[in-house]
Amino acid sequence: MNPIMRDRILIFLLGSIFFLPFLGNVHLFDWDEINFAEAAREMIVTGKYYMVQINYLPFWQKPPLFIWMQALSMNLFGIGEYGARFPNAVCGIISLLTFYEIGRREHDRKFGFYWALAYLASLLPHLYFKSGIMDPWFNYFIFLSVYFFYRYAKDSTSSWKLLFLSASFSGLGIMTKGPVALLMLGLTVLCITLVQKKWLFRSMRDLLIFCSG
Repeated sequence: MNPIMRDRILIFLLGSIFFLPFLGNVHLFDWDEINFAEAAREMIVTGKYYMVQINYLPFWQKPPLFIWMQALSMNLFGIGEYGARFPNAVCGIISLLTFYEIGRREHDRKFGFYWALAYLASLLPHLYFKSGIMDPWFNYFIFLSVYFFYRYAKDSTSSWKLLFLSASFSGLGIMTKGPVALLMLGLTVLCITLVQKKWLFRSMRDLLIFCSG
């Protein structure tokens, strides 16, 4: 078997073993966990997937993307703790694989593998990826948004497609937790601009592509 594919399978299995079991064994305890799960349940009950509700009244504080994930999960696994937390367990597995792929690209295969294992061995992921809050997916989208912009900024020959990916993941972050995603990416762009002391966008087309996200 290809060593890279073997690494991917091993990381996937480790993530599944650590993140998927026992998600429903502990009741929802955080204010956010309870409210997001209830919003997903009300989506299913009312069929109003276009609107986030709490107590069957419009709830405008949060965008719908994570609630849609929970509603889909609850449709698969039933309404309860496991269904509410399953999306974040998936995020944990995807995050491990993403760290491996980025580490392998930026350094080498061994670095990517150890990065994924080091993250898996940390405490916080085992709290976040077994919860029903939206922060894991939000952090994942922002991480990729910043990463793809960093790749665009560091290489003068890089493709506009990296900007499109950066803007797209920032947009997913906005759909997950709101405009704070745009603020975080904007601060990253500002910091890189100040460090490099130059305008980062190489053409008006690149700037428009970035803003379109």
